[in-house]
Amino acid sequence: MASGSAALGLQDAAAAAQDFEQASTLEPNTAAPHVGRMHAMLALGDLAEAERHALTAIKLAPANEEALVALGSLFAARGAHANALQTLDQALGYNPQSAPIQIAKARVLAQTGRQAAALDLLKPHLAGDCNAAEVWAFAGELYAGTEQLPESIAAYEHATEIMPLAFAHQLRLGQLCRIGGQPDKAITNLERAQFLATAGPEQAAVLTEAGLVFEARRQYDRAYKSFTEAIECAPQQPDNYFRAGLALKGLKDYSEALTMFQKAVTLDPKHREAHRQLATVSALGLMSGVPT
Repeated sequence: MASGSAALGLQDAAAAAQDFEQASTLEPNTAAPHVGRMHAMLALGDLAEAERHALTAIKLAPANEEALVALGSLFAARGAHANALQTLDQALGYNPQSAPIQIAKARVLAQTGRQAAALDLLKPHLAGDCNAAEVWAFAGELYAGTEQLPESIAAYEHATEIMPLAFAHQLRLGQLCRIGGQPDKAITNLERAQFLATAGPEQAAVLTEAGLVFEARRQYDRAYKSFTEAIECAPQQPDNYFRAGLALKGLKDYSEALTMFQKAVTLDPKHREAHRQLATVSALGLMSGVPT
């Protein structure tokens, strides 16, 4: 058991699986080796085998919290939400105040569109000294889903305080600040996200968000710069061409705007707004006497 746990800690799931398999052979009537192998199988992406070991662990120890929570999550991952909730309610029957079980249930409720119910279940665990960044981020998404933007921003601020080097949290906080009409805070958090971003899609995502902030401020030159830099990082994303075209339209550079919109519809022929802007910019170019 100890060697399996150590291997999991080192993220060597294959070695951990072997160690826990040996442990289950030595202790066939003990749930712990099956729980360990379940975690190893989850890390390896073998959901069917993970489920088998979770069920075995529950058969041996019906109140095993780890196995019940994992089984509920496995059911939810394959869309069997009723089974997931039934399993988690079974777990709560053994331990009604368990934070991990209640949070797992809240996640399943959110997946079925019941954000308000999920938030009610989650809120008690946000009080006091909750230092789990993922729980705060989850709360942030629930608040956003129920149109409580100030609370959503505050939750993500907690998440970034706990994990300041988490790119996804910094990016999402910047996005929420932009949506919530706090452009200066948005730019501050986007700058932090850009520092953490890897090359390619992550950099593009940050630059796109920054471009949207500048676009809302009608700073079309800065918006165009951000969108074109995003294009350099991820040249196959049609929306950045579309947004760059809008910025050029705001700058009254209709010829270049037309080029950007054409690139957007080339990448996404079903991009309705880009098609509409193509027609609009062509007309504006003719009216201004600028060839398009």
